[in-house]
Amino acid sequence: MQTKTETRRLITNKRIYKVGSKQPIQENYFDKAKGHVRILNMWTEKLSDMKPENVKAEGFESHYEYMLYLQKINKKAKIDIDLEVRAYRFKYIPPHPLNTCPQCSLFNYACSCDSGRKSNK
Repeated sequence: MQTKTETRRLITNKRIYKVGSKQPIQENYFDKAKGHVRILNMWTEKLSDMKPENVKAEGFESHYEYMLYLQKINKKAKIDIDLEVRAYRFKYIPPHPLNTCPQCSLFNYACSCDSGRKSNK
């Protein structure tokens, strides 16, 4: 499985993550963080300028597969090959072992198994 090391956001998204900042890994905005990443680089590009290695860094095997995913998560936006996006390269920051559940390896506050709740008390 390809490790995800890049992500792209529509330019219409006003939030810009600063290079060097630490950002939470979340499914949705109000979810608890499942981990963190450090932003290493930021640039803008057209989707058509993505190289095969960028598609793999996004966690996909093909440009077509990535474009389908992008349309799925941005239902209201018109996604086409000439769309300009903001791209981020990041590095995963492993959690400190004292702050993680020994059973499921999630942060104690994100853990839902009994082991994590007990170790958090």
